[in-house]
Amino acid sequence: MTVARDVAGAGSTDLPADWLESTLADLDAFLGRTGPFPCSAAVAYHRGIRVASRNPGSERSALLDLLRAEALPPTAIVTCAIEPAVDEADDIALLASRLKVAAVTLGALHPSPALRGRLAARLRAQGVVVHCAADDAAVSGHDRRHWAWARFGRPYIHLKISLTADAAVVPTPGHSTSLAGRESKARIHDLRGRYDAVLVGANTVRLDDPQLTYRGEAGYGQPRKIILSRTGQLPPVLRAFRGEAPWICAGADLSALAAEWGRAGITSVLVEGGFEVYRQFIGQDLMDEVSLIWTPRTGGTGALRLPGRLPLGERAVVGEDVWETLRWPVHEARCAPGPQRADIL
Repeated sequence: MTVARDVAGAGSTDLPADWLESTLADLDAFLGRTGPFPCSAAVAYHRGIRVASRNPGSERSALLDLLRAEALPPTAIVTCAIEPAVDEADDIALLASRLKVAAVTLGALHPSPALRGRLAARLRAQGVVVHCAADDAAVSGHDRRHWAWARFGRPYIHLKISLTADAAVVPTPGHSTSLAGRESKARIHDLRGRYDAVLVGANTVRLDDPQLTYRGEAGYGQPRKIILSRTGQLPPVLRAFRGEAPWICAGADLSALAAEWGRAGITSVLVEGGFEVYRQFIGQDLMDEVSLIWTPRTGGTGALRLPGRLPLGERAVVGEDVWETLRWPVHEARCAPGPQRADIL
């Protein structure tokens, strides 16, 4: 076993070199099922051997749950992917001292500017040895949605855009905007289950009459329904009104609306159209991820252009469609504007 002796700084008590990757891997089964932040696992090691772990699932951080629940061997090192909130510092410090924990090792500091580094500083002030790998890229990349919500105070925004082969968003003005094939629609349902909310515009609701629900088989909960409407007047007989009533929002300032959603505990939003809604989000540079679903259909109208320097995309063939997914980093400032890519949208 490869052991990282310098990171822990705790004498004969060592950490495996892959401790952060192992801790992040524990989160895979919980992404999309827990929230709000922090969605972070905690693991205890003694002499390089994993001896205990806790996964997210309660109102407390996994780190505090681990210290409360486990009788750890003296000089164990306790690791956590993301720094918990500062209000748990006193309890963590007391338990770490009582259990004779050698060190608390963090993968990254808390992404919120208001909380970043505060728990670590409080623990050090109370005599707890704290180390941080400062690997924001790895940690934020594993759970981009909660990271964006904590850092920006608004949900992670994912635009899902279906296109014809000649890059039209709307196949025929005034008609249904549905373009994706059967396999893509199944994948869209899986996406819905992983997001806190699904958002569409009022015109899409009127034309397509979508249910805006998750109907997959993975066991996810139902996303909250958000509808953007200038007038707020929609017929209650539409299928979107079945079950929990949708949140109908009006206003041109999407940043203000997104902040409101964030305050309501919504950590992620899947935007499903239509054309004017996409145009507003792109025009206000309010997007963390864009999925372009290229379909074999042709014709139609409505062209969009993504601004600035685009990240490298990932492509996947899904039935008769091709998905191209673009993700912007959420752990650093957005890249400076660059040439627009004319071959997309």
